[in-house]
Amino acid sequence: MYIPDHGPIVWTVNVKKDIACDTRQAPNTDRPRYNLKRFPLNFLNNNKHIQDTIDKIEHELVTNKDINSAYTEFVTLIEKEMKDTVPILKTPTGPSSNKRKKSLRKPYWTEELTSLWNKVCIKEKQWLKCKNCTNLRRKLKQEFCNIRNQFDKLNRNTKRKFQLKEQDNLSKLFQSNNTRDFWKYIGNIGIANERRQNIPFKVKTDEGFSSDVDVVLDKWKTDYEKLFNSGDNGNFDNNHLDW
Repeated sequence: MYIPDHGPIVWTVNVKKDIACDTRQAPNTDRPRYNLKRFPLNFLNNNKHIQDTIDKIEHELVTNKDINSAYTEFVTLIEKEMKDTVPILKTPTGPSSNKRKKSLRKPYWTEELTSLWNKVCIKEKQWLKCKNCTNLRRKLKQEFCNIRNQFDKLNRNTKRKFQLKEQDNLSKLFQSNNTRDFWKYIGNIGIANERRQNIPFKVKTDEGFSSDVDVVLDKWKTDYEKLFNSGDNGNFDNNHLDW
C-alpha cells in the first residue's frame, strides 16, 4: 500500500453566506423583587396548600421517582406564597435609576468625562449583547477597550491637574499666613465632607460598650459633672489660670 509522504498545506474554503450578529435585546425575564424587610406573619400559613404540596412531592418521589418534579412542586408553593403575601419592591425608573452613574462628589468631574463615560457604557453593552459572530464580537470588544482606555487616561489627567491646583492654592494660603482661610480651605477638601455629623450614641463602661439610653445619658452626665466641677489643679501656673 502506497502512503503519501505529504498532505495538503493550504486549504481555502469560500462560503457565500451573510452571517449577521443578533444584537436584539433579550426579553426581560427578571423575577420580581420582594420587600423582605416587611415579611408577613401569615407566610406559609395555609395548611391546605402545604398539605397538597406535600402529597404531590411524596407522589413524585415514591411513585414517579422524579426528584426534579418534586422540587418543582416545592418551588411553586414558595413562589405562590411570596406572590400572595410578600409586598413587591418598586423598581425605580428614569435617569436616577442608573446604577453606574458616576458620583457627583468627585470635585474634578467634568462634562467631557461624563460624555466619554456614556460612550464607554454604550460600547460595553454592544459588546456584551453580541453572542454569535466571533469577528464582530472581537471588533466590538476592541472598540470598548479603546474608549475605556481613553476615559481612564482623561480621568487620571483631570484628577492630577485638580490635585496640583489644590496643592498650589494651599501653598499660597500657607505662605500668606492667613491661618483662618487656610484651615477653612482644608475643611472643604476630601474627607471633611464625609465626616459623620451625629455623635455616636455609645459609651464605654466597665463591662464594655453600651448603647442603652439610660446608661449613655448617665455616663455623659457624670463625665460633664467631673469636668466642670473639678477642683483647682496645682499643676497649672497662675498665667495659665488667668488665661
